[in-house]
Amino acid sequence: MEEGVGDEHVAQTLPPAAEAEQGTQPSVRSPSEMFVNLIGGMVDQDDVRSIITQQVMMMNRFEKTNEKLECFNTLEAGRFNMAMEQFRSHTRVLTDMKKDLDSVFRRIRLLRGKLARQYPEMFEAYEKEHPEDEEEEEEEEAESDKPTTQDEGQSKDSDELLNPLAEEDQ
Repeated sequence: MEEGVGDEHVAQTLPPAAEAEQGTQPSVRSPSEMFVNLIGGMVDQDDVRSIITQQVMMMNRFEKTNEKLECFNTLEAGRFNMAMEQFRSHTRVLTDMKKDLDSVFRRIRLLRGKLARQYPEMFEAYEKEHPEDEEEEEEEEAESDKPTTQDEGQSKDSDELLNPLAEEDQ
């Protein structure tokens, strides 16, 4: 920029009415004040009011939308908690059912072993007639060999497992 150009605008004084209010001494405006005044003069005040009105309307819409979202989140958090409780309950039921089934199959295997020891001829004859039962039993044994919480936490011998059945036989 060339020096000296526009220097006369920097040294502008306040309008005469403003000078009268402050006294007889004219005050010098800073360049930033002058820039703001020039920009302010370029912008139509009706447009500024219109923009502010639209911004207020948009802010109100956003606040209403925010309130609706907060309400929705609150409701869904409650529903989520209910669903999680149901899920936990169903998981416990399934876990208990699996433990019960494991116990039943273990007892069946023990009974089959006991019967195979007491009546080997009849058991061998049955196995010859029904070979598919052996395949199913081998699959069940392979699955039951995997440790479960019941297998890890409790070790019962066959008499304890067969105890409910032994009472029925007597």
